[in-house]
Amino acid sequence: MANLVVVEDDSELCDGIVSYLQLSGHKTMGFSDAPSLYRHMVNETVDLVTLDIVLDGEDGLSIARHLRQTSSAGIVIVTGQGELNDRIEGMRSGVDSYLVKPVDMRELIAVVESVLRRITSDSPTALPEGSLPEGCWVFDSTRWR
Repeated sequence: MANLVVVEDDSELCDGIVSYLQLSGHKTMGFSDAPSLYRHMVNETVDLVTLDIVLDGEDGLSIARHLRQTSSAGIVIVTGQGELNDRIEGMRSGVDSYLVKPVDMRELIAVVESVLRRITSDSPTALPEGSLPEGCWVFDSTRWR
């Protein structure tokens, strides 16, 4: 089960996407802004984030650039900004996929599953339990600690 986060300021749409992703077998949380996302990621490993672009405060493209530098999470844009230049800027910000609203939930699930397959195949193998000496410090970039 993947751990997903939806960042969408339209609460009805956010709830709908979260519910659909949960029905697809994923642990999913919804947030309306960047600070809420970042607080969540301090304590939880996140496998994939869906982002709206137009958000209060920090916009989705800025969040995507930040996540790309600090996390291995997949990033899918789900936005109403569908012009060619918007899509190009989105892809240049480091997202894995760019979907324009209204998006069919079946397409969103297909994209999420595709990105998760890539992440799973690219992720390094975890160290075996007890393979490090006791008291050894380990950098965990997936949990930002």
